[in-house]
Amino acid sequence: MLGGILTYAVELGLLSSNPVRGVQRYPDKKNERFLTAAELGKLGTELTRAEANGINPKAIAIIRLLLFTGARRGEIEQLRWSEVDEQGSRLRLDDSKTGQKTMPLNDAASAILKPLRQASSSTGFVFAAAKGDGHYQGTPRIWSALRKRIGLADVRIHDLRHSFASVGVTSGTPLMVVGALLGHNDHTTTLRYAHLEADPVSAASSNIGTLLEKALNGTRSSVDAPTVTSGVIEPHLDRIGDFSTVQSVTIEGGDPRAIMYDRH
Repeated sequence: MLGGILTYAVELGLLSSNPVRGVQRYPDKKNERFLTAAELGKLGTELTRAEANGINPKAIAIIRLLLFTGARRGEIEQLRWSEVDEQGSRLRLDDSKTGQKTMPLNDAASAILKPLRQASSSTGFVFAAAKGDGHYQGTPRIWSALRKRIGLADVRIHDLRHSFASVGVTSGTPLMVVGALLGHNDHTTTLRYAHLEADPVSAASSNIGTLLEKALNGTRSSVDAPTVTSGVIEPHLDRIGDFSTVQSVTIEGGDPRAIMYDRH
């Protein structure tokens, strides 16, 4: 950022040259935080409590939508009804960080938007400001109070987007699909979530090694060889259940999650 500011100063004639040009820069550290299953439970309980106590319903709805859609805060706060395609279950954003963008609306997100339609204002915004013609902008203040109450002071609103992506990847959704859901134009941006993706080849090798080790140690009588009938190898289908593919994924924050791949 400093380099950009100094370059701009040179362009304005305020400096004769950029003093940081040629200085080696350290790579930026991506500040990524994913909510664990337990933390998501805490958040859900707190949102329900806040809603029951009459805390700003617009902020509560926005927070839920951010989590259910993986959208950026500005995309939801500035959302207009003209961009909500209820029939096609899509958000068709006219403008976003990456330009025009279409986002699927899952059932959880649609359920939040549906009752809001009845209370829509003349401004056209889904979340209109209490005064004036603009949109509601108070989500950060409400979020700050909510996260402190449940001990998540280090979690930013943008981390709800990361959490959406992490749940997608750890549940088996391909990275390219997660990238499409997030609206990434460059697939390399989605690669930040690659470390969450399970490695089925390594998991299969681990399971096979365990079975062989048990056979060698006598915990299993043997590892059955395939049956040969008329020159055709017939595998023991009743043994396939022994080869479940389980991969343990540790998410930043120490939450271990096991992913089971379908064997059928």
